[in-house]
Amino acid sequence: MTTSRRFKGAVKQCIDWVDTLIAEEKYYAECCVIYQTVSRTFLMKRGKKMKAKRSGFTLVEILIVVVILGILAAIVIPQFTEASTEAKLSSLCTDLQTLRSQIELYKIQHNDVPPSFANFVAQMTAQTDITGAVGTDYGPYVQKIATNQFNNLETLDNTGTIGDNVGGWEYNATTGQINADDDYDNDGVPGSDHVSL
Repeated sequence: MTTSRRFKGAVKQCIDWVDTLIAEEKYYAECCVIYQTVSRTFLMKRGKKMKAKRSGFTLVEILIVVVILGILAAIVIPQFTEASTEAKLSSLCTDLQTLRSQIELYKIQHNDVPPSFANFVAQMTAQTDITGAVGTDYGPYVQKIATNQFNNLETLDNTGTIGDNVGGWEYNATTGQINADDDYDNDGVPGSDHVSL
């Protein structure tokens, strides 16, 4: 029998003996000291034969994780950009629908006459009489004129060119038609994407 086998056998017997004394609750403190001493000795002898393990990540592992995170970011970030544009478009459609329905309500209450270009804001945000002058009979129709999310303007334009980005909204006072007046172009076709909204 080699020395290392004898040593392991002796250590095992010693540990078993200490475990028995601990189980019988005799010499508990002394047994703990012996147990720790024997365990340390056994582990130290064993540690000399084996190389110490190193903890931590290698540079290659860290680089692989960084590359994977980069790939995921490249996939996910454009989706958030598209979501932002879709949210703006949804807001623009809602604002247009609100403005158009309130202009129609104004026309109904004012003998089929739409708000004038010069007094549009006052006629839509304040109370008016049947002629459209300041009064208490009708309105207000909106709290404020909505901001076009694509050019951050809430002003009106009456040049007749939809999508020229002069104002937030292109308004025709003769017909009461209102459109988005931004020049946002994302489809590659010349002209504003919002002309047909």
